[in-house]
Amino acid sequence: GLLLGYFSTNLFIYVVGRTILTFFVITDIQIMYIMEVAAPEKRARLYSIAKFLSLLGSLVIPLSRDFLLDPSGRNWRDICVVPTLIAIVCVFLIAFFVRESDVFLDARISYLEKPYEQRMREREEMKKHHQVDTNKGGLTTAIRYVAKERQLRNIILIYCVFLLGMNSFIAYFNT
Repeated sequence: GLLLGYFSTNLFIYVVGRTILTFFVITDIQIMYIMEVAAPEKRARLYSIAKFLSLLGSLVIPLSRDFLLDPSGRNWRDICVVPTLIAIVCVFLIAFFVRESDVFLDARISYLEKPYEQRMREREEMKKHHQVDTNKGGLTTAIRYVAKERQLRNIILIYCVFLLGMNSFIAYFNT
């Protein structure tokens, strides 16, 4: 999202980048991970630390404005560079140091312990009833699931309209 904002040459591309950024920031995936992995007596402390760091991270953009923006405002895209670099470093740290949660591993193991034929029968049954196989992860599976579930699809569509309004009229400061 930040890279799209950095390379945007018009309002539409900028709004798409901001919408992507906001969509992934709002979901608080780190909180779900903490609740699944952390010991119960440490969850509150780790949750507070994660929220503190995420809020501190959201301050990087206004601080970058103070340090990187010249008085004419022509180099506003440079503000996106610092958070993008921080995000890239975080992705590499997560890739090497974060493990899958026990809840995910248990579900995956129980799925893989089923005989292959049974899994294929269940998959065919799901296709017959136009259901999405939630045992199979990934972005495309999530998008298909959202497309099939009416209530979730409506919530996301309404949220995207809200983000479009927010990002178009409030967050595009330098027009």
